[in-house]
This record gives sequence, structure tokens and C-alpha cells, in this order.
Amino acid sequence: MNDLGTYAENTWCPGCGNFGILNAFKKAVLKLEEKGIATVPGALAVHTVEYYKNKYRLRECEFPTSLMAYKLSITLPLYPQMNEKEQNYVINSIKNLN
Repeated sequence: MNDLGTYAENTWCPGCGNFGILNAFKKAVLKLEEKGIATVPGALAVHTVEYYKNKYRLRECEFPTSLMAYKLSITLPLYPQMNEKEQNYVINSIKNLN
């Protein structure tokens, strides 16, 4: 995992949310929130939406790649009125997450 700048063990269990990469990701999101940078999931796993989950009797473990994309993606702030100073604040906050 050296290429990702972390020594967190690369383990993933879609059914239980296990833990190395997921925990590192959650910590990064919390640090961004502490800096006033709001994030939301960047990808939607349709099988986690109650309507589809119930209608088609879907289980999270049936779509592990979709679930991983949902749990390990974020959308960062980006809007027309965002000025360069605000953009740089987001960029530098991400760069300094260690």
C-alpha cells in the first residue's frame, strides 16, 4: 500500500464493511468536515436504496463492487460561486490530510 501513502491493510468485506481502507477513508472525511469542507457520497449504489432493495429483494453482498464504490467515493464542494481562494483551501486541505 506504499503507493497510496498508507500502510493500512487492504481488506474489504462488503457485507460487514471491514475495515482498513474504509477506516482510513472515514477518518479523512471527518478531517475534512473538521475543516468545514462538506462531502457527500460520490457514487450511488442503487441496491442500497430502500425502494429497490425491497422491490427486488437485493442484499448488499450481491453487488460488492457497487457497494465499494459507494462507500469509498466522495463528492467535493464545487459550485459556480466558489472562488479561487476557496478552491485552494479544499485542495490544500486534501493534500495535508496525513
